[in-house]
Amino acid sequence: MIHRIFFTSIIAASLILFGAGIETGLGGDSLHNAPRQRQVGTERHGDYLFSTAKAKSEVIGGRVDKASELARKKSLARAMQQLHLMIVCPDLAGGLPLDGQLRLNEVLTGLLPDIHLQGVEVVDQWREGEDHFSTISVPLAGMRDISCPFADITDVIDAYLESEQTSIDGLAFCLGHTPRYSKTAAIIRARIAQNYGARELDIISRLFTPELAATFPAGRMDLLAVPYYRARADISLKSAELHAKTGNWQEAFEEVRHALEFAPNYGRAYFVLADYFLTERLEPALALATAEKALRDGTNLQEGLKLQIECLEKMNSPEAEVWQYLLADSGKGAFGYPPEWERELELLVNLKVASMVIAGSGQAVEGEDSPPNAEFNQAVAIFQQSKNDDDILRSLALLISACEKQPFSAKTYNLIGVCYRHLGKPAVALPFLWQALKLRPEYDFALTNLGLCCQSLGLTEAAGYYFEYDAVKNSANAWVQESYAKFVETKLSD
Repeated sequence: MIHRIFFTSIIAASLILFGAGIETGLGGDSLHNAPRQRQVGTERHGDYLFSTAKAKSEVIGGRVDKASELARKKSLARAMQQLHLMIVCPDLAGGLPLDGQLRLNEVLTGLLPDIHLQGVEVVDQWREGEDHFSTISVPLAGMRDISCPFADITDVIDAYLESEQTSIDGLAFCLGHTPRYSKTAAIIRARIAQNYGARELDIISRLFTPELAATFPAGRMDLLAVPYYRARADISLKSAELHAKTGNWQEAFEEVRHALEFAPNYGRAYFVLADYFLTERLEPALALATAEKALRDGTNLQEGLKLQIECLEKMNSPEAEVWQYLLADSGKGAFGYPPEWERELELLVNLKVASMVIAGSGQAVEGEDSPPNAEFNQAVAIFQQSKNDDDILRSLALLISACEKQPFSAKTYNLIGVCYRHLGKPAVALPFLWQALKLRPEYDFALTNLGLCCQSLGLTEAAGYYFEYDAVKNSANAWVQESYAKFVETKLSD
């Protein structure tokens, strides 16, 4: 018998599967061919492809029996989703770890074409504590003439974002497989903010929403000037940390909200939210957005760097290398910053915007990219005709003044980074270039300058991360093209 299998939602899929004539008599012919260790995932064994999935019982309204039944149906639906993915798009799933495959299933639900299979069978269903498992099988002979509609993960993400139904789990997967400084990542973050906002979790929604007002994080001296509010924020934060340790996240979120009401840019408060994403949700891509917020006020640099590195490493991002460099260097400064940053902060002591860009690791200014002011044009003219470091310093002084007056210009921050790079200070250039990308994702000049800075610092993996952006490889600018070509040549010669 040929079965037509539709995938809409987890519950709907379960009901359709049971009503589609699938063989549910446990212990059919394929049971003898089942793998001995039935772990979650898909596995080829003999002439069959097996899929095992699990779902946890969640008691709703005190109905334990309903919770078990629901979990059993969920596990069966997820097993079918895994099977569907491995049959239609095995190359997409094959390059992902198991947790990545499970999250890809969430994204692809409803996007994959309907398939016609013969001999789908429920091999077994069982329970271990609160976890319910289902194993299903299909003979390999029943899988013919099936083609994947997606060329790669990027195609999947584009299709998912165009669909009407998106979930936080699905969006988290998309964010984790989208270049960090891309326009698509900004769209995904906005969609995540909407999802959390709809669930009345405003404290989490704000993590993914840029601060559009022309205000800046309170620096260390500002916080010391208001000890009362800082003390109140500390009390709420300690309470939030206690709630987090016991898994009482709703109360933890509420206490974090109180802490941020007293100190709106209190970096430490975001570590509780990061812990939620890393330990409860297992979503490093969402925790990375939290790390950016934690770094903004510049008062918890080392802890913020460690958090960001943990997220990037869990995402297997080569960009982790440059942040590891900064972390290793940050212990050498008197105030916990890299020495190059501290020296520059002393020179910029009365210039709040530029100081906060450095202290906040390029995360201080959020909002819409705006045209630079007239001083920028003067700085460009001087830089283009520069013959020595003194000329570049004159250009830099104008640019620093320009960003104080117009703090939302990506062009200004990029050229500040260029000046520092030409002055032999690539580490100081980094936060200004990140700040430029914060305002203008996929900015080819900033990405290229980041690659060049990383090359100067000997950080080849991080350099490759920035150079390999499509915005760089496909740039129409001759200098960007030349820089990328030199990078490729250097890479091939190593």
